[in-house]
Amino acid sequence: MQADYFKEKRSHPRFAVNIPLNYIDFEIHQPHPTKTFDISVDGLCLFTDKPLPCGSELDIDIEMLDNGEHIQAKGHCMWTRMIEAGKYRIGVFLEQARLKPIQLVLRTVKAQRKY
Repeated sequence: MQADYFKEKRSHPRFAVNIPLNYIDFEIHQPHPTKTFDISVDGLCLFTDKPLPCGSELDIDIEMLDNGEHIQAKGHCMWTRMIEAGKYRIGVFLEQARLKPIQLVLRTVKAQRKY
């Protein structure tokens, strides 16, 4: 039973990278600037200062550091974890998104090395 509980449920690998983004939850309708913790083909983890209810719908706008390109997607909150008082990580499933995480990671690393 315990082995099933800890079984990996993700179908795509995640890549740890901090990419700036804005998210808008449909309850408040205001952009919240933050950054990713990690990304994959169909999901990402981001930082917030408040918990989001599971199922919350989000508009995501990722801003690439190398050229300012905006990558937009819709998603919903799969889970929320408090990492310290007033700081949370949010797991987001991206609907109809096919991110190219390796390309995004490489572009981010290259852009960060320029600074």
